[in-house]
Amino acid sequence: MPGIYDPNCEGTNKEKVVAGHWELMRRNKDFRSISQRWMESEEFRRPHALSPTYYDMQHHTPRCAWDWMLTTAQRARLAEFQIEKHHWFRDNEFNFGPIVCRENFSPAALTSKNWREFLRVEPLPNAPPPITVAQPWDCTPDLFKNQFRLAYASTNEFREVNARLDELGNILRIAGSKLAAGDPLKEIPIIAHYLFMFGSELRDLAEFSKVFKIPKCHYSEKKFKHFLEQIRESFRASNLLLPTKTYDLHTGTKFSSQVIKNRRRVVRQHVLTIEKWIRAAYPPQTPEPGATASRARLFLPPAWGFENIFTVLPAFCPV
Repeated sequence: MPGIYDPNCEGTNKEKVVAGHWELMRRNKDFRSISQRWMESEEFRRPHALSPTYYDMQHHTPRCAWDWMLTTAQRARLAEFQIEKHHWFRDNEFNFGPIVCRENFSPAALTSKNWREFLRVEPLPNAPPPITVAQPWDCTPDLFKNQFRLAYASTNEFREVNARLDELGNILRIAGSKLAAGDPLKEIPIIAHYLFMFGSELRDLAEFSKVFKIPKCHYSEKKFKHFLEQIRESFRASNLLLPTKTYDLHTGTKFSSQVIKNRRRVVRQHVLTIEKWIRAAYPPQTPEPGATASRARLFLPPAWGFENIFTVLPAFCPV
C-alpha cells in the first residue's frame, strides 16, 4: 500500500497539484502493474517503450516516472534502443531519467546519413536510486521532481500563442533578409541552426496542439459561442473529448463497468436513506379536507419533492 502522504502540505497550489498528480498516478492499479513489469524485465521494457502507452506525446508524466524507475545503466541502454528505433523526442528535456544527453553537432546539420552520430547519451553521475510507486512525493529525489514538474506542466498547455508567433515571425523575416543580402557577416551556420530550432517549435505546435484562427474583432455572445462549438466539434471528431461520467479526469482512463455500477449502487443507497429520513420526519397523516390525492400520497412538505432529492444528492455522493 502506498505511503501515507497529503499533497495539501505543500507550500504552493502549483506544487500541491503536481504532488497530487503523482499520488493519484502511483495508486492507479494499471500504472502499478506496468511499473512492476517495467522494472523487472528488459524484454518488457523495450517493446513497451515503443507503444502508445509509453510514447504518448500528450501525457509525459507516466513516461517520466518509468524512466526514473531504472538504474543509470538500464536507462542509458534503453535510450540507445529508443534512438535506434527513432522513438527519441527532438526536445531533450522530454527524454527523462538519470541520463545526460549531448548533441555532437548542430541539429541543422542532421541528415539521414549522420543521425546515428548526432546524439551521445551517458549515465548521470551520482544519480539517486531508482524511484518506486511506494514512494510518496516528499520522499522522491529532487532530480525526479524537477523533471516530473516539467512533464506535468509542459509547454504544451493551454495558453495564448499570439506573442510567440509574432516573435517567431519577426525572427524568420530577419533571417530571410540576411540570407537575401548574401550573408556579409558569415552567419549562415548560425541562421541555419536557429531556423531548424524555430521550425521544430512550429512543427511541435501543430503536432501537439489544435490551433484555431479567430480574427481580433468584436463579436456577439452568440457568434463567439458558435466559434467555441466549432472547436468542440473539432476535438470531438478527433476523439479527444472524454465523457466525465465514464472517464477519470486525472488519468484519462475509462472507468470500469464495475466502478460505474458501484456508483449507481451508492446513489440508490443514498436515495433510500433520504426516503427513509423523509418518512420518519413526515409520518403519514390524515389528509385535510380538500387536499389533492398526490399530496396526500406523498406526505411531503409543500416545497419538497423527489426532484429536490436529486438536486442535493451530488453534495453527499459526487458521481
